[in-house]
Amino acid sequence: MHLFEKRERFRSRGLWLSILAFGLIAVIFFMMLGQVSTRASDHQTSILEDALRRAAITCFAIEGHYPPSLQYLIEHYGVIIDDEKYIVSYDVFASNIMPNIRVLLIGEGSEGEVWG
Repeated sequence: MHLFEKRERFRSRGLWLSILAFGLIAVIFFMMLGQVSTRASDHQTSILEDALRRAAITCFAIEGHYPPSLQYLIEHYGVIIDDEKYIVSYDVFASNIMPNIRVLLIGEGSEGEVWG
């Protein structure tokens, strides 16, 4: 009779260890999923920024000056920006100097800034 009681205690301990291990694996999985999502968003932001720079350089090569505004790039060079997802900073100093282009994901910023 004494052996049967010990087996029951071991079974319940094994059940709790299994539940704990499953919970730990689930937490790790969701943390990794969040990191993958963040990396994908960062990658999309850099792709948009590169596309804007290439369009500005193309404009300079064709027309002899950099685009005067972001709207000019959109209208004449077919750049598409999702305004609900990104904020684009396009600062022009002079027509012969490359504009400062910065793309931020709405809701995230550098140094703890929040946009949107």
